[in-house]
Parts: sequence; structure tokens; C-alpha cells
Amino acid sequence: MATQQVWRTEDGNRLKALREARGWDVWAMARRCSLSAGQVRQLEEGGESQFYSPGIKALAGRRALACVEAYPPGSSPAPDSGP
Repeated sequence: MATQQVWRTEDGNRLKALREARGWDVWAMARRCSLSAGQVRQLEEGGESQFYSPGIKALAGRRALACVEAYPPGSSPAPDSGP
């Protein structure tokens, strides 16, 4: 049986550090990564009410990390500029 992925506090800290290094606020990251601002906050700070399950939160978190890592620090978060 496969172990379920979980989103850890360290993952949230990393996501927040990457977001801040790019100069993005929570709203800019939410737009860029197709998440709500509440979901971004819960990925960074904890909580689960914005997600259907811990597994979905972990999946969204991994996707958000990949999204943020695709842009160099200082890049524009405008959604119409494309990845």
C-alpha cells in the first residue's frame, strides 16, 4: 500500500520563501498558480478547510512549488504573460 503524500510545515515554509523571493504577494501567487488566496495561505501557514482532503492539499502544494520555481526571482506574476 502506497503512503499518502502529506504537506509538511517545511514545505509551506519553502513555498513562502520562494514566493517572497519573487516579490509576489499571496494574491499574485494565487492568480499565477490557479489557486485561491485562502489556499495559498493554508499551504504556507497550515490549515485544511480550503482543501477536500490532505492528499489534495499535498498535490496542490507540489503543483504550487513547481509553479513558483518556474519563475526567476523578481519575475512578474501577471497571469497573462504565460509561464
